[in-house]
Amino acid sequence: MSEQYILTLDLGTQSARAIIIDKNGNLLAKEQRKYKPAYESPKKGYCEQDPKVYFNYLSDASKTLATTRPDLMKNVAGVVLTTFRDTQVLLDENNNVLRPSILWLDQRVATYLPKIPFWKKALFRIVGMTPVIKSNQLKSAAHWIKGSEPEVWAKMKRYLNISTYFNFLLTNEFKDTVSNLTGHFPIDYKNGIYYSRFNLKRGLFDVPYSACCELIKPNEVIGYITKEASEITGIPEGLPLFGSGSDKSCESLGNGCIDPTTASISYGTASTVAITSNRYVEPSPFMPSYMAVQRGHYNSELQIYRGYWMLNWFKNEFCKSESLEADILHLTTLDVLNRKMLEIGPGSDGLVLQPYWGPSLERPNSRGAIIGFSEKHTRLHLYRAIIEGIAYCLREGKEQIERKEGKKVEYIVISGGGATSNAICQITADIFNTPVVKTHTVEASSLGAAICGFISLGVYKDEKEAKEHMIRYVERFEPIKKNAEKYNELYKKVYVKMFGKLKGLYSSLREFTNEKF
Repeated sequence: MSEQYILTLDLGTQSARAIIIDKNGNLLAKEQRKYKPAYESPKKGYCEQDPKVYFNYLSDASKTLATTRPDLMKNVAGVVLTTFRDTQVLLDENNNVLRPSILWLDQRVATYLPKIPFWKKALFRIVGMTPVIKSNQLKSAAHWIKGSEPEVWAKMKRYLNISTYFNFLLTNEFKDTVSNLTGHFPIDYKNGIYYSRFNLKRGLFDVPYSACCELIKPNEVIGYITKEASEITGIPEGLPLFGSGSDKSCESLGNGCIDPTTASISYGTASTVAITSNRYVEPSPFMPSYMAVQRGHYNSELQIYRGYWMLNWFKNEFCKSESLEADILHLTTLDVLNRKMLEIGPGSDGLVLQPYWGPSLERPNSRGAIIGFSEKHTRLHLYRAIIEGIAYCLREGKEQIERKEGKKVEYIVISGGGATSNAICQITADIFNTPVVKTHTVEASSLGAAICGFISLGVYKDEKEAKEHMIRYVERFEPIKKNAEKYNELYKKVYVKMFGKLKGLYSSLREFTNEKF
């Protein structure tokens, strides 16, 4: 019998990838399509895109793979899809898309909020939950559409995550896993079901359950590739599409973080730190722990919504000369910046940044802040301070989760665009004062999806066995003692105190700019 492969379809924020992976974790072939543009912004702060545009990019990648590597495609035994999170698709009664998807990056706030019974409001106020609930409701795409485009909402028959919509396009089935439905959906993440009538949070998200998809478990078959989908994507008709999880959950699995002793850091457009556990542990008060792609487990996570997006913001605003230099050296602009920032010492000569370019759900009033400027500081200081500030924030999240979990993280696995820089990996090890390792591939979410696929096929009995065969750690960064000591001093004496000192000012700024949250 020929060796079996898994085809992963990976929809990221910046590009779509189709990758064939074998049971030893080797990436045998890959096609990638970068979006041009990644999304449309009809108004400032808006981020939306027709979901069919994304599907076309993904289909083009998979069809090219099927055309150029038929020798590999013929041995593909299953398909696994992983996508970015919290991005909805509205369909009418004929399954036509009603409007462009509002992406997770979008900053608009709703004008409509569902009514909450008085007794629930009082209870939420007593336990201090009101600001978090209001922030979540205001960020719900469903609430914005219902309030701002009621004519669209009136035609809505199905309210899906983008992963569910792609599942439908591939198999004609409206099924998905709870791990994929991370975001503003009426989900009880602890129990893996829609909110029951007795759940206190029922009604917070005004989405009719009849419009939602059928929930299945990871590793179960969603459906089979249809003839129509096969013609569009090049994927053989009849192949099973297995349920998996969101990009961040698959990334944690692809990093080999399958228990609380390891933390997964993703330095992507959104930057996260996550710990996988078989216990449901909320990372901060009233914030859920999301269901992992690993069955019976949860991802306790802290997210910086505009994490390494900030590096591209910095590059576009301040780095014309480095961009020219990068062209000459055949490098990226960020490669040049990562080299040059090594001229700056740990702590950026006292420049400290709090990376709330987009408010966090835990601290809905927060804004970005940079303190400590003096005449010695340059653009490179600011660049390094951004990288350090993101790591400080993730360290704070990791420590919160450790306290809740009652276990210490022994090492960190790092992935995402930032992981390609050894300088960033070393800074992370120093700030966390914890060893940092990298796997053999930058495609951690695709690798995690493939692990899910091979478990679905029965090649491996569980994630532990799959990790032993499919994940290899190829680089390790130990904390440099003198650097770790400097960072620890800044972290404890300055960074962790910044929000408490500034939160009143943040509220005043939001009032000044007339922002609700």
